Amino acid sequence: NGVMTHAHTPPIFNYGLLNLRGNSYNAAAVQAAQTQMYKIYAITAIRSAIKYGWKAYGSGSFSDKYLAEGALYWRSASGYLSTFNKAT
Repeated sequence: NGVMTHAHTPPIFNYGLLNLRGNSYNAAAVQAAQTQMYKIYAITAIRSAIKYGWKAYGSGSFSDKYLAEGALYWRSASGYLSTFNKAT
C-alpha cells in the first residue's frame, strides 16, 4: 500500500508556508512541516533507488546508466535516513 506522495506534498508545503509568513510565524510548525517534507523526499528517493537498481540488471543485461541513477537517488536520501535513532 504505497503512499501517494504527490498528493501529500501540497498540504505540507502550504502548512509550512502559512507558518512562515507575517506575524503568524511559528517555528515549531515550520519544523514539523520541514520534517514531513524530508520524509516525503526520502520515500520518493528510496522508491527511485529500488526502481533504477532493478533496471540496472533486471532485464538480464547490465546498464551503467541505471546503476548510477539508482545510486544517486539512494545518496539523496541516505543523509536524512542516517539521522534516525539506530535503537528504534
